[in-house]
Amino acid sequence: TLTQAGRNRKKGADRKSRLIKEQLGMSVNKKVFYKQDKNASQSLSLKEDQNVYHVTPKDFKSLRDGQDLFVSATSADRDIYKSYLTLMMRHKGFGMDTPIKEVEFKLKQDLKSPSNDEQRKIFDTVYKNNKDVFERDLENYYSENKTRPKDTYDAFIKTLDAKGSESKSKFYNEMKINGYNAVLDQHDVTGSWMQAQRPLIVMDAFNTLGDIKINDISDSDIIESLKRLGAI
Repeated sequence: TLTQAGRNRKKGADRKSRLIKEQLGMSVNKKVFYKQDKNASQSLSLKEDQNVYHVTPKDFKSLRDGQDLFVSATSADRDIYKSYLTLMMRHKGFGMDTPIKEVEFKLKQDLKSPSNDEQRKIFDTVYKNNKDVFERDLENYYSENKTRPKDTYDAFIKTLDAKGSESKSKFYNEMKINGYNAVLDQHDVTGSWMQAQRPLIVMDAFNTLGDIKINDISDSDIIESLKRLGAI
């Protein structure tokens, strides 16, 4: 009798549980995976000099070179990505030669992201005025995933990790016009097994993210993050 959202959360819980048991040999409190932050859909503002975090197996020196960068901006999301994403990357073999790293950035300017409702309104406006551009860019996603979701917004958010498409540029430009320099990664809130609270995409990483601090993520780091989340 689960709703679709409930089935998605259960699927995510099962995947997380399997990863933790396989790689750490620990039992999991699945109830924690069903929690939803009541503020997850609200806007978020961070002041200059606050920190945001990014988990990666890649060379951290080039992270800011691109147009945008996925980051964790809350303590809970930091623990979510530091544990579950690290385990997933290890499972896929990304960490065999290079350890999975957590990169800490200090903001060079205030960071502001919209609520999901506001972001959706911005998307709807841009999509309406550039429908042909968006549909053209989404065709690759539809073809690769062999599915065409009913909600174009949800499909589009899943494509934001792709390199600069014209539709993404138009969406980002409209976000900036509305006073935002970060996008809510809504897919990781509701559509992904990650089920983060306030995951963000910094639109202008090079000019927004400052001083770099980097640490390899150890098993003990993962375990401490899982404990803070109440997962073990």
